[in-house]
Amino acid sequence: MFIELDCPASVRKQLGKLFAEALKQTVPTEPDIVPLIDACIAKDGVKHADYQ
Repeated sequence: MFIELDCPASVRKQLGKLFAEALKQTVPTEPDIVPLIDACIAKDGVKHADYQ
């Protein structure tokens, strides 16, 4: 099981914020767009965090 910790340096959170800002600029008429960034988790539960 994966437990997400509140880490401000999280690559996933930074990517989510960046993507949200990009969506606001791309489609400003859609106020309820939420970016979905999937977690990178291997089958053995190890977090690899490869968001390339």
